[in-house]
Amino acid sequence: MERRRGSVAGVWVRTGVVMGAVLAVSACGHPSGPGAAALTSVPVTTSCLDVDGHGRPVWAGGPPGTGAAGVANALQEVGNAYPHEVAGVALCSDGSGADIYLTAERGAARAKAVELAGRHPGTVHLVEVPYSLADQLSAMDAIRPLMDAEPRITGLGPEPWTGGLVIRVVPVSGTFEDIAAQRGPDVADVRARIVAAIGPGLPVRFERGDGSGVLL
Repeated sequence: MERRRGSVAGVWVRTGVVMGAVLAVSACGHPSGPGAAALTSVPVTTSCLDVDGHGRPVWAGGPPGTGAAGVANALQEVGNAYPHEVAGVALCSDGSGADIYLTAERGAARAKAVELAGRHPGTVHLVEVPYSLADQLSAMDAIRPLMDAEPRITGLGPEPWTGGLVIRVVPVSGTFEDIAAQRGPDVADVRARIVAAIGPGLPVRFERGDGSGVLL
């Protein structure tokens, strides 16, 4: 299966900040830019994105205000430019602002996010995650062959707020309820195959598979 712009391993990856959608970008590049080396102290805040008991994001507020939407778009531009430092961007659950999910690297992306946070106090939330979008896409490439050999895997995609992946699974030995609760033989079997392919470090969350191979 060929990788197409905006599509990885049969998974549709949207570009931009969308309420209720997985956020990702297709650009690639390496951190660069002035000011990165001078950055020594960075405010990391608690995420403004709430998740439910299954780890899925919850948007409880109305549409974001004009200011929040503008900030989210500006943060997404940072993510587009530095996918090796940023996992993505998500609107706050109450629509008041946006998270940007950054790796621990003190590079240009973090410097630009800090600058935006200073210009929009209380609206920009810097949240640290273990892996960038580039790392997530690389892991997806390593997992892709499993989709041919493992019929339980029906889709996968990056999850910015964890810095990991979400995997859609159709149960064979267990139930959909087991998968939603991150338990059961199907989850255990698929997790073992993924760990064998990419190692144990990347966060992985499982969702009920619908057979489409598409994550929105």
